[in-house]
Amino acid sequence: MQLGVDMAEGAPKVFSEGNVVCYEPVLVAGNQAYFVEDTILITRDGHEILNPALPYAPGDIERGMAKGRP
Repeated sequence: MQLGVDMAEGAPKVFSEGNVVCYEPVLVAGNQAYFVEDTILITRDGHEILNPALPYAPGDIERGMAKGRP
């Protein structure tokens, strides 16, 4: 099992069924950094993303933001 493969650790040459990998790119805008993480399970037929998907469409983002407002 792999979790959080880091550039310093080096990725394995082959991922196997049952491996779990966290992909965490950092997005920087101005002086603010945003971390987005996907947790991915390697399956026999490919992969499965284990975390819920983030909204990308503007309307979906606005609705998600509105749910967090008092």
